[in-house]
Amino acid sequence: MAMDDVTFHFLAVAEDGCGAGNVQRLTDRVLVDLAALGESPSLEWVDQGTIDQARRWERHEGRPFLTVVGIKRRAVDAGIRLQGRFGAHPPDTLMWRKLFVLLRRDPRPLELVVIARDSDRMDRRAGFEVALVESPPPEGCQAVYADMHPEAEAWRIAAFEPSSDEERSRHQEVRRQLGFDPVTHPERLTSTAGGERDAKRVHDELMDRDSDRSAACLEALLERLAQVSAACGLPRFLEEVRGALLRL
Repeated sequence: MAMDDVTFHFLAVAEDGCGAGNVQRLTDRVLVDLAALGESPSLEWVDQGTIDQARRWERHEGRPFLTVVGIKRRAVDAGIRLQGRFGAHPPDTLMWRKLFVLLRRDPRPLELVVIARDSDRMDRRAGFEVALVESPPPEGCQAVYADMHPEAEAWRIAAFEPSSDEERSRHQEVRRQLGFDPVTHPERLTSTAGGERDAKRVHDELMDRDSDRSAACLEALLERLAQVSAACGLPRFLEEVRGALLRL
């Protein structure tokens, strides 16, 4: 890894590429937006052309993000043996405590860690908040949690805007099948593989299984993304990552 060739060092933690892609692209967009608005002197030189010099997303095991499984593996390799009584803490508390211990032991600079986690219709965020108190990240490192309800794909569905007759037809058919509009109510989807309301299935139907079309949803106006259904977690993430970037 190159040393000190960028101003800021960011880390995304995610279950898969969709979740990592969500938080990385949206964080980058908010960073550029803050610079354009002149809201932070430390960011005023950043734009889309210089963002790769402004920040680096740290890589782990060949990926541009750290996987949840990778946390467990790295903790074992580092000899971290934290104990937690079953049921005493919310889900994921022990995992995020291990992550923050790993980050505190790492001598490399890190200004922001962004955690992308499918809710799977559970209150997973509570475990992150407990870990922040019991075992906080390194000094100078902001931590932001992306509570993607019910799954990462729901955020892209929420950002979907039909741009052709074919897309409008697919959107209408999905609405007919579900009995509601998943774009305006993504939180009503599920994380049940194969189910009619499964977020991954609905995502693939709307995007016609086109990964480029899916990624393009993250380019919607930030003002619009801030107004999608609050229940899916996207507006809160945009607000909190904005605050974290302003504190850099």
